[in-house]
Amino acid sequence: KLLSLLLAGAMSASIFVGCGSSATDWDYISNKGEFVIGVTYFEPMNYLDADGKLTGFETEFAEAVCEKMGVTPKFQKIDWDSKEVELNSKTIDCIWNGLTIDDDRKTTMDISTPYMENKQVMVAKSDVADKIKSADDLKDKTVVAEKKSAGETVAQTDEFFSSAKYVSVDAQAKALLEVKSGTADVAVIDY
Repeated sequence: KLLSLLLAGAMSASIFVGCGSSATDWDYISNKGEFVIGVTYFEPMNYLDADGKLTGFETEFAEAVCEKMGVTPKFQKIDWDSKEVELNSKTIDCIWNGLTIDDDRKTTMDISTPYMENKQVMVAKSDVADKIKSADDLKDKTVVAEKKSAGETVAQTDEFFSSAKYVSVDAQAKALLEVKSGTADVAVIDY
């Protein structure tokens, strides 16, 4: 059984960001007739159902917005590490995924109004979670999070995790698998 413990103070916003807000960007998208949306797969936001069809909260939300815009959504799975490169090179028109708003991104991206707020949680097997009452209890424990995620920021900067060993993986689902398999004690993921 996995037990989630809420981590105080760490928040991120799920948003979509575009390459710009000027009329020329809209002309570019409307002339193509499609809106290329960069996503990563993580239930319940964006994932493949049993039939291999992309679904999830953000997928369906993006489809509804595209319908209002009069364009066809085209979902493209992206490598989270190169999301800004894909956006700037126009491989994708937007990132529609959990993306933490920070001061750097505010200067390099046009960011929509956040449509939801999420937090980071610590996930551990119940026998491990029962023993974690303070930061001292994480000494010699392995903490895992998705590389370049809000969870990684928390795991690397929050004093609560300072005595733990940190390991990064390339997806939140993999962080959970590390905990499940016992190769990590704690995962820090979005909730």
